[in-house]
Amino acid sequence: MVKKIPDSSLRICLGQSDEGRRLDQVLALLVPEMGLRGRRRLIDSGRVYLDGILRNKAYKVHAGQVLSLDSPEEPAQHETFEILHQTDDYAALIKPVGVHCQTLAGKIGPTMEQALAHLFPHTQARLLNRLDRDTSGIVMVGLHDAAQDTFRRDEQACRVEKQYMAVVDGHVAAPLCLRALLDTADRKRTRIGQEDGDDPARFTYVLPFSYVQDDRISLVSVCIFQGARHQIRAHLAYAGHPLINDVLYEGPSRSVFGESSSHFWLHHQRITLPGFQTECPIPWTWWDELKT
Repeated sequence: MVKKIPDSSLRICLGQSDEGRRLDQVLALLVPEMGLRGRRRLIDSGRVYLDGILRNKAYKVHAGQVLSLDSPEEPAQHETFEILHQTDDYAALIKPVGVHCQTLAGKIGPTMEQALAHLFPHTQARLLNRLDRDTSGIVMVGLHDAAQDTFRRDEQACRVEKQYMAVVDGHVAAPLCLRALLDTADRKRTRIGQEDGDDPARFTYVLPFSYVQDDRISLVSVCIFQGARHQIRAHLAYAGHPLINDVLYEGPSRSVFGESSSHFWLHHQRITLPGFQTECPIPWTWWDELKT
């Protein structure tokens, strides 16, 4: 892709000493405060150009090329992404239904990833977990590389506990531990394997909360640790209790406590990890009435 470099871009003409270096290395000339991971994210986001042409992060540059970095456009809805809790290492954002976490090709509208530079300037902020478009609740942000590495290690060791609330089809009468292996490779829909896994970090734990017999729905608490794409949705569907209105996993279309919706009901309510804990209010309009 060739484009005209806007006046708002940062730019530099590469010298002889840059000949043959990788693009993700020489980008440090424009953003010296940013680590390698952050520079690679800038390249992947389509904001870095050589002579007005997008290149991949491993591209070997040449002396005399003009390296430029687009200034980020202001996301249209910064106020949408409220900071729930923040420390020196992490921050928790509140994600509403209908918003994408990542900036993806062909997806329109503000994303949480786009807002990071505005919300956490002069940091190496990076999303640590992602929620589906129709899932609400907590999205974690690592504010520097060391925190991001620590978070991943804690996930693998089951020290990051993520609790969700979900509305599912049928009567969940007893706690469930769902261990089926998940196949997430290059598919829109995650598939369930023929065998159970042995890694507790990939299990899905389900606790019944309440059952509404007239509507044939259960409200359940779900706990995961590391997690995989669509883990909760796929495991619940495999167990015979798909999320209400989750068309991808054959969840039935049904109103919930008299409220109809085109999206499924899944909310990341609480997260606990070493040195960090927070809880996100459940946004469902019927939730307070149900508790009473």
